[in-house]
Amino acid sequence: MTKLTALLVFLTVSYTAHGLSVTTQALHEGLEEESITLECSYTAPADGGSQYVITWDFTPEWGSETETILVKEGTGSETSYGQFSGRASISGSQGDLRITRLEVEDTGTFTCDVDYYVVKDEGSATTQLEVYKVVYDVDIFGYYTGDYVYVEHGEPTDMKCEARSGRPQAELIWYLDNREIEGGTEEFEDNRDGTFDTVSTLRYTFKEEDHNKVLKCESSQKPEIEYLSEYDHIIINTAGASAITISMSVLLAGIFVLFLQKF
Repeated sequence: MTKLTALLVFLTVSYTAHGLSVTTQALHEGLEEESITLECSYTAPADGGSQYVITWDFTPEWGSETETILVKEGTGSETSYGQFSGRASISGSQGDLRITRLEVEDTGTFTCDVDYYVVKDEGSATTQLEVYKVVYDVDIFGYYTGDYVYVEHGEPTDMKCEARSGRPQAELIWYLDNREIEGGTEEFEDNRDGTFDTVSTLRYTFKEEDHNKVLKCESSQKPEIEYLSEYDHIIINTAGASAITISMSVLLAGIFVLFLQKF
């Protein structure tokens, strides 16, 4: 072996990629419109210096094409691309990715690649991001919020409630004066944008003593969304027109009293 050949072998061995250890969490979870930081940590090689590139790639949940969404060159500039342009940036001194104004469409697989290209020390790690969305609205069909609704006590009554555009799909729970009641059946519709609509139909036999009680339909997206929900409510009237007449009489009497006090 000549001295030149020996030198070439030495150089080849010295610059073989070592396999940089890069770590992240397996799963990150966030809520639409909020911000999140995806971890990407590593131990820099002693002789790596500032000659490295951090690249984040993204594969959407609803698609197969992987795209590069951010590139940062050493301690210099960084550029974000595509749907993450202006929303993604490196946070901290390593490769953590900060994403603002989260969207459901950000759900997917993210890969952080760190390449110390001079010393050929490179590694990557992958994480899954799930972006959740609180239902847009909950509505009891046919009524405005707080409506006074007559039902015939002792006879089954059907009520229908809808929650729109939630991720994950919402369960709808019925309450009568804050006491959960059973009898609802649910159907789900995939909106094909990562969100779901839920429709719950309640068949319930009200009692005479349920007069003036509040019937509420409330969304639940636990355990993914723990503390946020939407609801709609109406007020049950089992007394019929007589209750409305009495209420109007009381109202008119109050107006008359005010009139006398004024004059």
